[in-house]
Amino acid sequence: MRPLRTALVAACAGALALGASSAHAARPFQTGFNQFPTSAFTGAQAADGFALVKSAGGSIVKLHLDWAVVAAIQPADETAPDDPAYAWGSFDQLVRDTVAAGLRPLVQVDRAPPWASGGDPRTDPNVAAFGRFATAAARRYDGTFDPTDDGIVNPLPRVKFWQVWNEPNYHRFLQPQRTNGKLSSPKLYRRLVNSLSNGVKSVIPANLVMAGGMGPFRQSQNAAPFAFMRLMLCLDTKLRPVKGCGPVRFDIWSTHPYTSGAPTRHALGPSDASLGDLPDMQRYLRAAVKGKKVLSNGAVQFWIDEFGWDSAPPAPAAVPTTLHRRWTAEVQYRLWKTGITALLLHQLADNEWTGPCGDPFQSGLFGYADQILNAQPKGSVQAFRFPFVALRESKRNRIWGRTPTSAPGTVVVQRRSGSTWRYVGALKANRYGVFTALWKKSWKTGWLRARFSGELSAPFELKKRLPNPFYNPFGSAPPPGGCPPTP
Repeated sequence: MRPLRTALVAACAGALALGASSAHAARPFQTGFNQFPTSAFTGAQAADGFALVKSAGGSIVKLHLDWAVVAAIQPADETAPDDPAYAWGSFDQLVRDTVAAGLRPLVQVDRAPPWASGGDPRTDPNVAAFGRFATAAARRYDGTFDPTDDGIVNPLPRVKFWQVWNEPNYHRFLQPQRTNGKLSSPKLYRRLVNSLSNGVKSVIPANLVMAGGMGPFRQSQNAAPFAFMRLMLCLDTKLRPVKGCGPVRFDIWSTHPYTSGAPTRHALGPSDASLGDLPDMQRYLRAAVKGKKVLSNGAVQFWIDEFGWDSAPPAPAAVPTTLHRRWTAEVQYRLWKTGITALLLHQLADNEWTGPCGDPFQSGLFGYADQILNAQPKGSVQAFRFPFVALRESKRNRIWGRTPTSAPGTVVVQRRSGSTWRYVGALKANRYGVFTALWKKSWKTGWLRARFSGELSAPFELKKRLPNPFYNPFGSAPPPGGCPPTP
């Protein structure tokens, strides 16, 4: 029976691989988290917090470097990483802990100190001073700088990835958004991006800079993401390059595509950007690159550096557990298919649920706990760590997934039959751990899963019609009559 079984495995593997796009399959897909909740990554909890990131399959953590805090007093030499006015505080340890855990830090720099702003951390940041601070930070985290003078060589780790500001199209984070009634924040942000890029690349040219990080919805005084992106990238309304504008220097574009439903749902606003609108955003980015409005180290990447769906529980009006698990796997395929190569979730663990008028952020893969060691995993953890999907595509079934540690090798696909899971084929995961194929079988329903190195993916249900109910992007609907005003 063993020779027959071996032949069957080989035949099924070949059948499943038929139709896979080698160009697409060669793309990597990385995952990670933002530095929330902050307490999970500092002090005595740091080791446990970073261990949870690794257990969930993450390889990147976005850290917040607060310019306003580190440089509250203006240094005599703003480019010197050891100027005594700088208060790097616990950030050195945060970088050390991140790298020691086998994770890569993405450092987001924003918020201007009073001496380099209009008196508020978000208002009129001094562009030149921002670049000098970026130079100091890149020198401090170039992999050779030792902040101590104790005779023991212990340099700080290298930081390669640098991000310019958070949600620069939002009034809450960058002002002014408009000057004399005209949108002015894209031009200001373009200057900030170039200033940081020039700073960090003057230290190590191979450093990579992320721009964008945009909020998804126009709302109130904010700029709509597509309008902001077009003006920042020096494109006209037909996506043609504007003469005398730009270029801008960055290596990675990013956005925060919060979505009120499934991974295919479009935003309600015409210039807003949810998951279903990302192919259009990719089109804008490619137009800017083609028009030579972007300078970069190699091909410009596209990442999602913040995202999540709040879940029920704890938020009763949020995405139910089973659907949350399904979408957590499916979103990774949809992003990868669009050409996006990284997804960072907003939270590792939920904030404490205090009702619909409390904190709205319940999008973690772990529930709230005072101590991160005690945080309980949600059903979506395995779907994030070992994503696997089976979707109808071109009257066939698309199989896609990524192995838990992004390792290459053979992935076995199983289908449920009654209470038993039966072998139906095998696929080869590439050097990034990604595997994909068009399935020759014409099943329209049923449950499938993948096995790799003894580990099982979360089961995924093949459906004729994909679920796409509406949910508030942040999961907590206000009670009747609204919430009381904040004191």
